[in-house]
Amino acid sequence: MIMYPHFKDIGNANESAIESTESVSMESVSMESVSTETVFYNFRYPDRLTGHFEKHGAEMGFSTEEEYLEAANALINNPDCLRKTEAEDGDQIYFLESTNEIAFVSTDGYLRTYFICSGIDYYNRQ
Repeated sequence: MIMYPHFKDIGNANESAIESTESVSMESVSMESVSTETVFYNFRYPDRLTGHFEKHGAEMGFSTEEEYLEAANALINNPDCLRKTEAEDGDQIYFLESTNEIAFVSTDGYLRTYFICSGIDYYNRQ
């Protein structure tokens, strides 16, 4: 299941792919039936997506904002990436050491940035 915590119209997003979800009490769900959910994050405003895509997208090999956003979310949902909370402001940081991809998600659930960093030392300094 894909969750869209802050779905905003970003142009070509496929709204028909979003299904409504019902609130379910954890008491009514057996742990064997719980699966890992895929979460989809957006930038807070469309112009922030555009700005970050223009700054990082081409150097990462993406030709559209949608590809850039999908790749950021693929990183965030990758079980192999390292995750931690940034000490400075509580952002969640996602880092994949094999590619040096890094993404930051704000405490209120918006993608802040996604880019290729210099490596594990960069991640560790955050």
